[in-house]
Amino acid sequence: MLRARDDNKDQTYFLYRVTSEALSKTIFPLGDFTKAEVREMAKERGLWTASKKESMGICFVGQVGIREFLSEYVKTAPGNIIDQQTGSVVGKHDGAIFYTLGQRHGLNVGGGLPYYVVGKDMEKNEVYVSRSIDNESLWRKELRLADIHWINQAPHKDKDVQVRLRHRGAFIRREN
Repeated sequence: MLRARDDNKDQTYFLYRVTSEALSKTIFPLGDFTKAEVREMAKERGLWTASKKESMGICFVGQVGIREFLSEYVKTAPGNIIDQQTGSVVGKHDGAIFYTLGQRHGLNVGGGLPYYVVGKDMEKNEVYVSRSIDNESLWRKELRLADIHWINQAPHKDKDVQVRLRHRGAFIRREN
């Protein structure tokens, strides 16, 4: 799968599990255009989408937020947000599934320096946070991938392979 020309709107991070069978029946007609170019084409054609507000949600399921969408498929329950250093409860959450390692916004545990999600215990339904950007749980020097999904076949071991760990994140090259 090739990345889109507009790196800001590239969806390969999200589409990485698509099968080769599905891709053989898929057309990505806008992959060669930037978002600005597509908006200009829409404007020239008088389409209302030319000035449509930018969407950061799950665009393929409509006007539904991520929490509402996930709640349709997974059971959630309130739990504690715990400061990893002190062990004290600093807030409550409405489901550990909704939080991502490194997340800083949406924790509702304000006051002072920001907290970062540094861990989760899904069995205990607890979210662990830290105010330290240097917390070792936020940084890794090594990554092991398992259950890798190759579109056709795995590349030769000497082939350059890049991994993106988060949307708009930098690509990381495999070291042999």
